[in-house]
Amino acid sequence: MPKRTKELSALEVKRLPQGVHAVGGVAGLCLQVVGTARSWILRSVVGERRRAIGLGAYPEVTLAIAREKAAKARELIRQGIDPVEQRKAAKSSLLAEQKRGLLFSDAVGMFVPVKSAELSQGKYRGNPPRK
Repeated sequence: MPKRTKELSALEVKRLPQGVHAVGGVAGLCLQVVGTARSWILRSVVGERRRAIGLGAYPEVTLAIAREKAAKARELIRQGIDPVEQRKAAKSSLLAEQKRGLLFSDAVGMFVPVKSAELSQGKYRGNPPRK
């Protein structure tokens, strides 16, 4: 069970020194400070694995947004869903969708009929597009 801590305010979070600090509000929500870099992490046990789930960089992700994201991730964990694996699956499906886009040969097939009328010499009009 994560350590219970008092809820820190946004100003207190801004002033935290180097290290990993529990900020309260949601069990396991921490701000990791390394040099000038600051990021939100949620420490939790998913199944039988201990996870440190990244929630975004501070200050782009505010304290309030980090608490919302941590609460949503906790709810997914309660339902038996690993938020990290869900994020990876969503990213891989997006990449697969982008790869199924327009192929170069298809683009040439659409381009040539439109531009062939603009060609100045007739000898070029009859040539099929190269593959």
